[in-house]
Amino acid sequence: MSRMIVLNLLFAMAAHADTVFLKNGNTMEGLVTRETKEEVELDIGYGSVVLKKSDIRRVKRSSKKQREALESRQKELRMEPPKGAEELHAALESLMSKREAALAARDKKAELEAEQPEFEARIASLDEGFGPASDRLKDARGEGRDAYTEAVQDLNELSADVRAAFAKLQSNRRDIDAAGKEMGGYLQAYADFKARLAQDARSASDKGPFYAMVRRTVKKLDKDFRTERVAARRIGPHVVVTALLNGKVKADLIVDTGASVVVISESVAKRLALAPGDVFGKAEAVMADGRKIEAEAVRLKSMEVGGRRAAGVDAAILPQAEPGIDGLLGMSFLKRYAFRIDPEGGRLLLTELR
Repeated sequence: MSRMIVLNLLFAMAAHADTVFLKNGNTMEGLVTRETKEEVELDIGYGSVVLKKSDIRRVKRSSKKQREALESRQKELRMEPPKGAEELHAALESLMSKREAALAARDKKAELEAEQPEFEARIASLDEGFGPASDRLKDARGEGRDAYTEAVQDLNELSADVRAAFAKLQSNRRDIDAAGKEMGGYLQAYADFKARLAQDARSASDKGPFYAMVRRTVKKLDKDFRTERVAARRIGPHVVVTALLNGKVKADLIVDTGASVVVISESVAKRLALAPGDVFGKAEAVMADGRKIEAEAVRLKSMEVGGRRAAGVDAAILPQAEPGIDGLLGMSFLKRYAFRIDPEGGRLLLTELR
């Protein structure tokens, strides 16, 4: 990939770029290089796109001074890395590529999550129809062959509709998980790059303009993320936080990076009153000590820890582990963030893509 991809950062966040507001609600930033009655050509740094005027609501142009400043920064970003910094430069290009994919995944994830309630409501509505349909089938046994056949067909069609809706719900959930992985990949790459930059800068003999440019780029990338400092407490060797499940039930959970999924107790599950579409039968949960336990698998509609809310979190239901604890805060929630425990402040730090 060309090192020009670094410019994507500039255009995605710069206040000095031209901005095209599309009728579908999206925006694109770059430099307008050509405009006719029918089209607008926009240089987005690593290529150009041609947009139809019929798709554009309005174009906000940068001033002459802003445009000159932007072009000057473009030249800076094209500079060759000094000897010994080639790998760092390649890592920066890779980071920018991951950023582009992550921002697209973030928007896609938001769209998919907005569709979930519709599918869940559809499944719940269809599920409610099974009782009346079954009763109708029983009554039809004494009403003749045609009535019975019709009742069987109605029940079969209802079953097929439920399977189709459930399959779509599952497909959406897989796509949401995939988008989350893209976002998490950028988050991890960002953390790794910052650590590498700190190490390279300490050992580099050349502290010149290239490293200054990279540090400015990273400073801009910092704005992509936000960190939540979640109050935590210790119970023996454990760090415990309070989570809000499905927007209504609070649970005290041990932060456990060894648990593959969030674990909740049976008493918490009862208070949640989970819907049929939230329960997926049995699944194997890997515990921190390596044990594999068969548990009832569910998906929580939402989970909030501090000010951070995640939708569609996989969980397992197990008996009460120990007094005062409602379960484990496992990786099905934590994997969505860069996280660490602040030993001095006694807090769980969760960093995510804005």
